[in-house]
Amino acid sequence: MLSGCKLNSDMLITLVDDLLDLAKEEQLTFQLNKGYFNMVDSINKSFDTLKFISQSRNLTTILDVKPEDSKYFKHVFGDSHRF
Repeated sequence: MLSGCKLNSDMLITLVDDLLDLAKEEQLTFQLNKGYFNMVDSINKSFDTLKFISQSRNLTTILDVKPEDSKYFKHVFGDSHRF
């Protein structure tokens, strides 16, 4: 429960940061936080949030990622908060 709250608060902070970035974009000062990250971990964290929300509404969620496909997403270059 506590880890779900922390994850949701982290996502809220990211949302606020994105809104601030949109304001910067209008002023042409927007920058992506480029770097390598593990997209599989990012997807799992996002799914954990959805899973937490769906469980509170008695819904079932399933994340089906084949191990042979996940190898392509372990070292991705981009912005880990805006993938």
